[in-house]
Amino acid sequence: MSHIKPTYNRDQLVLALRQVGIESGDMIFSHIRLLGSPEEGDSLETACSVMRDAFLEVLGEQGVWLIPTYSYSYCKREVYDPMGTPSDVGPFTNFFRQLAGVYRSLDPIFSVAGIGPGVEEFLADLPCDCFGLDCVYDRLLKRGGKICNVGVGIRIITFIHHVEQMMGVPYRFNKHFVGQTCRDGVLQDQTWNYNVRILAENSIPDLSRLDTLARESGMLKVARVGRGEITCIACSDVWDLCVKGIKETPWFLASGPPLSDDELEKVRSCSV
Repeated sequence: MSHIKPTYNRDQLVLALRQVGIESGDMIFSHIRLLGSPEEGDSLETACSVMRDAFLEVLGEQGVWLIPTYSYSYCKREVYDPMGTPSDVGPFTNFFRQLAGVYRSLDPIFSVAGIGPGVEEFLADLPCDCFGLDCVYDRLLKRGGKICNVGVGIRIITFIHHVEQMMGVPYRFNKHFVGQTCRDGVLQDQTWNYNVRILAENSIPDLSRLDTLARESGMLKVARVGRGEITCIACSDVWDLCVKGIKETPWFLASGPPLSDDELEKVRSCSV
């Protein structure tokens, strides 16, 4: 997978996960960028297996691990099949979704796959809203979940879009996507809400301010592994930091600069 000399192994991953505060029985959500080749081998499958084994060892039998398997199927006008539709967000996510015991949600845009006791019930009966009340991220927050990322810091945290929708930030708006989902070989027509961003550079996510606050406050726990970083932060802390930031500056999580109401309306009309 990589010609660079390996700089980490499974034991080091396990140690780092414990250093950032992951405990047996936790519920965690992870965005993962593989850290290159581990000492165990240089194939992609080995790197994925080492990552899986380290997380599952630390989480224990009662832990729950959630991984994004976003396909954006309805946005692309494609049928969504939770059993077969590939994930568009990295090789580890496709490795994970095919593991024995993994259950994948029916969200045709931002599906999430998970493993652990009760995960099927946790991901079942979701509202047809990617980021609204009772969505995966709302449930994760209410269950005391944590976000533990590998290789991406907190530059990537989909959870923030749930906060943005609940707070009604000016640079995003609700848009309905119609499509078909395949369940047990049967096609079902569905309509899902996705709080999309306006099509302007001003609305591109920028989590630098969140990252700074999370690190300075000590809420974000960090451990180095090889050439990368493992980070962990409680969902409740992300929620609190984002809500506070948005109340002070509605564009807290976007690149900006802020647009006026007239400018927003003009861009929004072109984004529908």
